[in-house]
Order: sequence, then C-alpha cells, then structure tokens
Amino acid sequence: MNVIVGAMYLVDGKAPFDRACLVVKSGEGQYTFPGRDSAPQFGEAELVALERSGQFWRFSVAVTPHPKLALWAFRRNFVDWSAFVAQLGGVLEAEIQLPDGGHGCLVRETPAALVLRDHWATASAEASKQDRMAGRYEAALALAAQAFSVSRVVTRERIELYAEALEAAGNHERAEGMRAFGARYS
Repeated sequence: MNVIVGAMYLVDGKAPFDRACLVVKSGEGQYTFPGRDSAPQFGEAELVALERSGQFWRFSVAVTPHPKLALWAFRRNFVDWSAFVAQLGGVLEAEIQLPDGGHGCLVRETPAALVLRDHWATASAEASKQDRMAGRYEAALALAAQAFSVSRVVTRERIELYAEALEAAGNHERAEGMRAFGARYS
C-alpha cells in the first residue's frame, strides 16, 4: 500500500501560495508521485538529498493518496488564508501546519477546486487594485503577489498588476524585472 511521506515543496519559498506534488512510498520501499504512470521512482538516499536541498518537505498524514491530491500551501504572508480555506469544503482531505508556520491543505484538485483558485486569484487582484488606489501600497503589493502565486496560468495582466504594485511600493528594480519577464506574454 502506498503512503504519503511528504511533498515536493520549496521549504524556503517566499510566494504566498504554492502548489506541491505529493510523494508516496510504495510497499517496495521506492518513492514516487501518485497517479503518474511515467513518474520516476527514487530511493531513500535521493529523497534525503532533495530534503537537504530544501526541495522536499517530509510529513506524515493519514490520507490515502490518489492522483488528484496535492498540497496547497498558504504561507504566513497569504492574506486572510483562513477565509480561503473555509471555501474548500468537500475537496479538503486534511490540514497540516507548514514548516514556516503557514497552513497546508491536502486538496483533491477537482474542477470545482480549480475554479476556486481562479476565483481567489481574481479576488486578490481586485483587492490589490483597490488598496493601490487608496494609497495602501504595501497591502496592494501583498495582494498582487498573492494573485500572481494563486493564478494557475501566468498572464500578462497578473504580471503587470504585480509590477504596478511593486512600483507603487517603491521597488522600481523588481517592477522593471517583472515587466521584462512579462514581455514574453505580450
């Protein structure tokens, strides 16, 4: 029987939201990703190397793995994460505390769950615009970063929103970098 042993989660990540693939251990003692026929199998030494590099986070949870299950990570800088988690309802399998004190959710990525992510990205973007117009530049920046990280698809609109918030908060160099990055999405 396969058991969840952790996730391919960037432990030192700065984005307010992250989605991570789970890692399962098979009955044969090999590790892999659930539901991926072509997924690589690796041993304990490789898993430890990933863990030491900060690319893997080991945790234990009593949930049966299945192909559409993933870790949704709400880091401490995610604005009002509890309101978002409350909307997960029937797609939420388990909740866990992240290493940085944030909140993790094991979520069944059904079409309804993915629509929620799209809604959260839009709501965060709209709130960012309102905060920027009201002169609350740091709040606008936090929400723009949130909208960018929650978005399932990188869009020119999200990149520009983030760049505008960076610029309004006084970080012109990062704003310029975001715009250069966004040029490929024109």
